[in-house]
Amino acid sequence: MAIRTLLLTAIFCGTFGSVGAADLTELRVFPAEVSLTTNADRQSMVVQAVYADGLTRDVTGLSQWSFAQNDLVRQEGAVLYPARDGVTELTVSYEGQSVVVPVKVEKSAEGRTISFKLDVMPVFMKAGCNTGSCHGARVARMGFACRCLASTRMAIISGSRVSSWDAASIWRCPLRA
Repeated sequence: MAIRTLLLTAIFCGTFGSVGAADLTELRVFPAEVSLTTNADRQSMVVQAVYADGLTRDVTGLSQWSFAQNDLVRQEGAVLYPARDGVTELTVSYEGQSVVVPVKVEKSAEGRTISFKLDVMPVFMKAGCNTGSCHGARVARMGFACRCLASTRMAIISGSRVSSWDAASIWRCPLRA
């Protein structure tokens, strides 16, 4: 057992111990540009270091971030939120290398309008309400059915199950008990 542990430790150290020894060749930031629209928008960022031996490493938490104009964007960890309209640059630095990311903030004082497709349907899908055992069944549950005829522009898959719904369809859809 001791030989097995020693062998595994040697393999692990030989494989992963050289990550810090290789030279950093490239620093990548994802996404390459940021566009924040409305006050509800946000953007997660990822910083990746590429080393000479081909290994990559997530260095998001280890990198230094600075904005040309600090008042346009609010940063919480690796997530950016809009604060004020304008254009600025985010400079991300790690081990002597830097990447500049353009940041554009628009309509930061406006709220996003509620969308049936983006706000309501995900709740139905997460809770399983669009399945056959709930509102997707032939007989609606609690007076609400997640289906319409194909002529109302709603896609229907395998009988009464809904795959997509546009906001106008909800008003044309008959509610059945």
